[in-house]
Amino acid sequence: MTERVRVGIGLLPVPLRNVTQAAMEIATIDRLFPGRFVAGIGHGVQTWMEQAGVAGARSLAAG
Repeated sequence: MTERVRVGIGLLPVPLRNVTQAAMEIATIDRLFPGRFVAGIGHGVQTWMEQAGVAGARSLAAG
């Protein structure tokens, strides 16, 4: 088992996630892989956000 490989998620789309649940998930993964976890947080892909009904008025604005 390696102890040096970084562990991360692709991108956590903020408009689709509850902030408390996301924080708990990030904390859990960080405890599993201390010092190696990298969280990717962003606004998501505009077309995907539209399909989920949470797209902002502009591409960099959250609904």
